[in-house]
Amino acid sequence: MGRGYAFSVISRGHGVSRLLVAALLAWMPACDDEGEGADALAPSRAPGRASVQQASEDDAADEDEPERRTKKRRKSPKAKRPEWPTALNGLPEMDLSPRERAHTDLSRRLFKRGLDLLRKDDPSGAVDRFFESIEVDPGNVDSYYNLACALSLTGDARAAVALLDQLRQAGCGSCLGKVLKARRDPDFDGIRKDKGFVAVVSDVETELPEPEQAAESMLAWIGGGRKAESPLALDPRRKITVRVGCPQCAGPGAAEVGLVRGEKGLRSWVERKRRAFSGGIAEGALEECKGKCCTFAEPEATSVSPDTVYPVEVCFRMETGMATSLSKLELRRYPPPGGAPELIDALNAG
Repeated sequence: MGRGYAFSVISRGHGVSRLLVAALLAWMPACDDEGEGADALAPSRAPGRASVQQASEDDAADEDEPERRTKKRRKSPKAKRPEWPTALNGLPEMDLSPRERAHTDLSRRLFKRGLDLLRKDDPSGAVDRFFESIEVDPGNVDSYYNLACALSLTGDARAAVALLDQLRQAGCGSCLGKVLKARRDPDFDGIRKDKGFVAVVSDVETELPEPEQAAESMLAWIGGGRKAESPLALDPRRKITVRVGCPQCAGPGAAEVGLVRGEKGLRSWVERKRRAFSGGIAEGALEECKGKCCTFAEPEATSVSPDTVYPVEVCFRMETGMATSLSKLELRRYPPPGGAPELIDALNAG
């Protein structure tokens, strides 16, 4: 069904009503952790769904000048653009920028409720939950994809294809991975011969890197510092397991394991490691890739100063043999002179 990737942190509590969603969002802080303003949700909604944010000001403006504004719309060439499918009226534009934790947590709970309804063969009910999840967090890629699944199961091929196309246009590794996954997802069996579906899922793999390419890009990004171009596999949102190990070092500093979220979190973590060790981060060379993980060759002892870290292994989330997003980065701390680094047991990727 294409829903095995549900977040493990989502609670299994009772359902959140639409009125509670509206009340919670009214109470939550309006800005995200980037300091941006409140989410701008479109005022129009598909019939039968309660809007999370009212557009009273726009409605009032429409009442003030109904005739003049109507005439302007008729004369505007923009009115000739293809209309968004009716089932998606009011759906916010995808926005992968960071959001307040309260928003993302609520979005995941609604996403989980939608998955439960899909498993109970209630795609229509699932549509509402995924729609609400996206209203709370327009960057929830999983909700976008599963909304497309649910709409496909209801027979709305046009709306399902429009969502897949939006994921493809977003261009993030996870977004493209979802579109690639749609090729084999049975939820789309009913629309698999639809011309729009065939077009949107064609040649997606050409836009995604193989593990070797993704690993080389990550290596260049780690060595390039803040000015390095971000690799496609470095997702803006996904969680990444990070580890620094030093088997020869005594005490609690022998190994450090953590979890960061997305490109911003990993960039901050790498920069902290670069400053924490006097030798900085040493360059590495790709050794081999097996499955979803790639290892790097150890630098020669004579070329590495004692207090240095260097990349050991990276692992990726995969879809049909292509790397969609980074799931693990492991660095090794070079021990004091006279000691040789030992192999660190691989840490399972999240």
